[in-house]
Amino acid sequence: MFVASWCAPCLAELARFEALEAAARPRRLLIVALDEGAGSTEMTRRFDGRQKLAISPREGWELLRRASAGRAAGLPYAVMTDETGRPCALRDRGLSEAELRTMAAACKG
Repeated sequence: MFVASWCAPCLAELARFEALEAAARPRRLLIVALDEGAGSTEMTRRFDGRQKLAISPREGWELLRRASAGRAAGLPYAVMTDETGRPCALRDRGLSEAELRTMAAACKG
């Protein structure tokens, strides 16, 4: 999940993180914060190291660019990868539990 503190839909996703995380299993759901500062720190405070990818915002934007093949036009944005780490499903709107299951199904076939 690529998110930023200025992105209202991202904050809504993060408020439902536990339900989304459960729907994503057995895959891991990771948060990539694309901004820094007090807002970003507060936004991600309750999440532990297993739930966040600890990279700089610059690295996060580059990762998003590569994973989306340059198609990401805004946030929130989600990328699901296969067992080799290659992107297999993309989502350019807010996530739901049903959408995560759809993404997982797309990654199987």
